Amino acid sequence: DMLRKESMEEMPHLVFTISDMNGNVIRELRTRAKKGINRIAWDLKYLSLNPLPLKLDKGAYNPLKKFRPAYPVLPGKYQVYLSKLVKGKLSRLTEARSFEVKRLQLGSLPAKDQKALDRFHRKLITMSGVLNGAVQTQRELMAKTLQIKQSLLLKPELNRHFYPKLRKIELALREIDFKFNGHRAKASREEIPPSHMPLLWRLGAISYSRMLSLSKPAANMVNSMNIIREELKPLLTKLKELKDILDQLDMKMTQKGAVWTSGRIPEL
Repeated sequence: DMLRKESMEEMPHLVFTISDMNGNVIRELRTRAKKGINRIAWDLKYLSLNPLPLKLDKGAYNPLKKFRPAYPVLPGKYQVYLSKLVKGKLSRLTEARSFEVKRLQLGSLPAKDQKALDRFHRKLITMSGVLNGAVQTQRELMAKTLQIKQSLLLKPELNRHFYPKLRKIELALREIDFKFNGHRAKASREEIPPSHMPLLWRLGAISYSRMLSLSKPAANMVNSMNIIREELKPLLTKLKELKDILDQLDMKMTQKGAVWTSGRIPEL
C-alpha cells in the first residue's frame, strides 16, 4: 500500500515565479531539480489561455509540460523567486530578485502607447481562451448528443420518446458549429462561397498578425475583436441552455433505465 501511495505522489520540481513589481504573477517556469549549475530561460511572453485537450492516460497531468506562449510582455521591471514542490507542498526557497526587460529597437513602427498595446494583447489572450473554450464545449455537447442518440437505438421505446428533443439539440449545435467554423472545404478555402466570416477565422487573422508584432493594433483588428465579442455572447448563452436541456434529459433517461452514456452515474 505504501508503494501504491508513493506512485501517486506528484513529481518533485522547482518553480520559478515571475511577477511584476506589484506582485501580480505573470508566469511560472517549472523544471526538475538537478545537480550542478543549471539554467532556465523565460521567453518574455505571456501564456496562451486556450483550453487543453481532455486526457485520461498516464501523461494527462505533467507539471513540467511546456505550454504554448502568446504575446510579449511589456518592457519594464519584473521580479522572480524560487520555490520547490515536494509531496504536494510548495515551499519558498529564495527572496524575490528584480530584473529589467528591455525592448530591442528592431520594430519599424513600434506602438507609442505600450500599455495600450499590452491591454490589447491581454484582451486577445482572454478572448482566445473563451472562444476556444466555447468551441470545445460545442464539440463535447455534440459528442454527448450523438452518443445518446446511438444508445437509444438499443431501447426503441425510449428512442421514440427522446429522439425529437435530441434531434432539435443536434441541429442547434450544428448551427453553432457553423458560426464558429463556417463552411469546411474538402481541399482549399478557395472553393468556399462568399459568406459571413466565422469567428475562429476572424480570431485567427488577428492572432497570427499580432504574434511577433510590437506595432499598434490596426483599427480593423479592434473592430474584429468587438465583432467577436458581440457575436459570441448569444452563442455562449445558447450553449448553456443546450447543456441544461441535456442534463435534464440525462436525469430522465436514468430514471427510465436507459443505456449508460457519458456523464451519467448508473443506478442499481
